[in-house]
Amino acid sequence: MPQKSVSLAEFASIARTLLNEGNQTAFAQFVLTGIWGEDATQAIVDPMRNTLSNDHAVSVLRDYDSLLALVPSIPLQCTIYVYPVSRHEDNLCTTVHISHLIDIDDVSQHRCLIYVPC
Repeated sequence: MPQKSVSLAEFASIARTLLNEGNQTAFAQFVLTGIWGEDATQAIVDPMRNTLSNDHAVSVLRDYDSLLALVPSIPLQCTIYVYPVSRHEDNLCTTVHISHLIDIDDVSQHRCLIYVPC
């Protein structure tokens, strides 16, 4: 069986073409196995094709029903901003009552780990 290395975008494009042609069997076979065409070529998705450089700026928008993060250190090189998009009265606007004993200036205090400002 012949194989072809494709990027994720190329894989999606081939799948979209098969779907638009109306051949649901060919579409399902391709998205499940990577096999398509008269010569039964198998697509091998190469995740390293079309990668971004390490210094490339990335902007991502997502819709979260909930967002909680508890890690001892956040492995990021830039700030993450999270903005509510729902009606203000539907947003959580308080603590979620998760606390931990934290040492601040040699004084141990229970502090809320997650607090959502209003």
